[in-house]
Amino acid sequence: MTPESILDQLIASAAATAGQEQSLAESSMGLFHAFRPDGLQDHAFLDAVLGGEEFRDRLNAVFAAVGDGRRSDGMKDAYFIVRDPPHLNIQRAETITQDFVSSALVAAGYGESQPALRLLEGKAPKAPRRADEQCTLMKQLCNEIPSGLAARHREGSLGHLLSESLYFLACDQWLCEYVRQPLLESEVENADAERCLSAYFELWRHGVKFRIFNDREVAFYLPRRTDGTLIQAGQFARH
Repeated sequence: MTPESILDQLIASAAATAGQEQSLAESSMGLFHAFRPDGLQDHAFLDAVLGGEEFRDRLNAVFAAVGDGRRSDGMKDAYFIVRDPPHLNIQRAETITQDFVSSALVAAGYGESQPALRLLEGKAPKAPRRADEQCTLMKQLCNEIPSGLAARHREGSLGHLLSESLYFLACDQWLCEYVRQPLLESEVENADAERCLSAYFELWRHGVKFRIFNDREVAFYLPRRTDGTLIQAGQFARH
């Protein structure tokens, strides 16, 4: 099966599943949204593709993390948002955040120095938007490194053809790269790339967000607990 024929099957299946016109299902934003909430459980044709079974498993894990996307007001989320994340204990969070940052920097050749990591509780502040407000470390972790991982997919390959649809799951390049990593046609052994992607997915499904405001530190924001206990800001800072 060619990458194009596999994409055609996904488009046809999305249109049938959602009961929509095919033109809607084949849009970059709508392809995988059409399969909510069940995911690609019955799409065995993907198993014939190199890495297809693991790709399907990873994508289904994304579906499982967000459920049907129903909001409290009865409307549905436009993107894949984790609204009821499982609890992540501090010790596990420390390990995952370290794995993500250190492996990402090493995989991209930026591993000479490692920033400090902080674990905080609550809603993450807005990240700097303008390029002149972004520090070097932010540009590396938010733009350069995930873009470098994306460039590994050959033009015309299945991973390349699905790039926009996977990005629009959550407008998240890191999540896109995690899901389509198994579709790489020829992979130079890079354990650091796989480690940082797996760590990022664990952070994402637990509702953790990261922010970078200077080159010395990465701050990770864990969802506020609902059991009445609180993590005081800075209590779990690691320098």
